[in-house]
Order: sequence, then structure tokens, then C-alpha cells
Amino acid sequence: MQIVVELFTNHPYLSVAWLTLLMLVIASFSSAGGGKAIGPQQLTTLVNRQDGVVLDIRPLADFNKGHIVGAVSAPLSKLDSMDKELERYKERPVIVVCAQGMTAVNACKQLKKQGFAQLFRLGNGMQAWTAENLPISKK
Repeated sequence: MQIVVELFTNHPYLSVAWLTLLMLVIASFSSAGGGKAIGPQQLTTLVNRQDGVVLDIRPLADFNKGHIVGAVSAPLSKLDSMDKELERYKERPVIVVCAQGMTAVNACKQLKKQGFAQLFRLGNGMQAWTAENLPISKK
């Protein structure tokens, strides 16, 4: 610990830069307003027990290649213009799914601004779903 204190006192600019980078990394991993990350099993529980709806934000071509059974396609590029279609889901738990779990955070933030109260996102997206060999639909 003494070495760390000595480093910070001898190199204040380097220390400030390091602390700034650390705070930025922590902030990037926090998902304030970006929905709570859940796993495939929690997704299934929300859908089965709380009438949750799965919102797939991948492009339509990817959605058609395979999606979670019962998922609603709402491509991220059209999410803002789909207010009326998504209105009926505002009071239900909404689980946002993307390809790898990265863009779902931004989609959750958009949906929160539109008045959605219960937002979740599938951590690692469809990649996590298919890794567990869970069923997909191509209809």
C-alpha cells in the first residue's frame, strides 16, 4: 500500500490520468437507465410468470434467421418510430435482446424515455441464448 501512496505523490499527473481512466471504465460498465442485465433462465421466468415480452432489436434479417420464441421484432433503427406498436407493453416487463448484449443498453435507455417502467436486457444477447441451446424460432 505504501508503494501506491508513493506512486501517487511522486507522479500526480499520471495518478490523475489513471484515476480518470478507472472512473470511465467503471461508468461504461454501469447501465444506469440501461435496464438490468439478466440471463436466459431469468428471461424465461419473467415471460412465464410475469407475462414479460421479449423485444428483439436486431435487424429484421437477423431476426428472421432465428429469434426467441414469441419475441417481437423492433429493430433498433426503427425503435423511436414504433411508439404506437409498443404502447401496449409499457406496463409489462420488457426484455430487450440484441446480438451480443451491447446495443441493448442504449435501446433500454430509449425505451425508458418513452415511459417503459420494467426494463431488462439479456446479458450477452442472443449469443447467450444460443450458447445454452435454448429453442429459437424462424417464423
